[in-house]
Amino acid sequence: MKRIFVLFFVVILFACAKQIEKKVEIPPVLTTLPKENIWDKYKEKIKAIDRQGVIKNLETIIPKLDKNERIFMVNGKNFSSKKYCEKLKTFYNLLDNDASSDELFLFLKENFDLEKINPSKEEKTLFTGYYIPTFEARFKEDEIFKYPIYKKPDDLKLLKLSPLGSDFKNVILYGKVEDDKFKVPYYSREEIDKENVLKGKNLEIAFLKDPIDILLIQIQGSGVLSMEDGNLYLASFSAKNGHPYKSIGKYIAEKNYISEDEVSFDNIREFLKNNPEKYDEIIYQNQSYIFFNLKKEIVATGSAGLPLIENHSIAVDRNYIPLFSMCLIDLDKPIVGEENLVTGFNNFTEIVFAMDEGSAIKGERRIDLFLGFGDDAGKVAHRLKSEGELFVLVPKSSN
Repeated sequence: MKRIFVLFFVVILFACAKQIEKKVEIPPVLTTLPKENIWDKYKEKIKAIDRQGVIKNLETIIPKLDKNERIFMVNGKNFSSKKYCEKLKTFYNLLDNDASSDELFLFLKENFDLEKINPSKEEKTLFTGYYIPTFEARFKEDEIFKYPIYKKPDDLKLLKLSPLGSDFKNVILYGKVEDDKFKVPYYSREEIDKENVLKGKNLEIAFLKDPIDILLIQIQGSGVLSMEDGNLYLASFSAKNGHPYKSIGKYIAEKNYISEDEVSFDNIREFLKNNPEKYDEIIYQNQSYIFFNLKKEIVATGSAGLPLIENHSIAVDRNYIPLFSMCLIDLDKPIVGEENLVTGFNNFTEIVFAMDEGSAIKGERRIDLFLGFGDDAGKVAHRLKSEGELFVLVPKSSN
């Protein structure tokens, strides 16, 4: 009996040891820099913010937060959207009533902490830019306009994993149901564009004349379509196929097709036109695919369902930064001159809001800045790749 007890004790001890050995993964949290220096460092730049851009964001965010109460979590601190919204309302009133720049700065400093995302002071945030391009398009396919933009297929299904717990709150699977089973992922870019698995299913909402434009509108997430009769429509994001996004620019640099410092969408387009035999190899590195809605109203909206404001809306990874968060960003934006060459950089420090997400925006140190509509915005967006700083403004006394 004693030997049996000893054996039982050893088994229990071994099981406990296995439990101790198991690594518990704790997601990274936002960390706070010394507050006494950060506010003073940015005092003059905060006093010079673009008030109208901030006001435009607040005019849509405040009603949204008023209707849908939620809990924000930043740096392990919880705060209610109600408390946050009350502070935003006060900030809005100060802006709308032309409060002095000193009053604005003092209000922010007394009511918010600046929370830095990066665990280390030495680490920077990588900023890129996105915009809404314009394309010539047709509703019907012809010999020139033959590359389709698809709407969301009926058999593309979304499965949210949030019921499995907080670790899965932002996890969504994309796939299709076959034989009463949910299968992931959905058709790939290669299957859709090359094998034409969706052709003839009445899913085409418009046609473009260049297959590279199909890639561009999907990377940017939306685009303005200029029709033959002069009417304009907005093709806006509807859904994605669930395949992971992979940067073809990174692949091209790794293969030394274009040097890393010269990778831009314009150069990628030129390379593919001059090397058509490389098209499949490069394009199908990214099997992610985007589907669109067609709208008459030309208003850019983010994943939060609210309008994007030029230079004041950012796309984030909401696993790290909650949507609607007010942030302070500090980066250098390129100055684009003749022949689309970068001639210099201007510092850009501004109050922005987390209004969108993106397939390529993953991790705590990736931000995409919305730059507006058209070619001028595109020139900057294609060349913006700058390391800088980002701080989330968290209401003081958050638990």
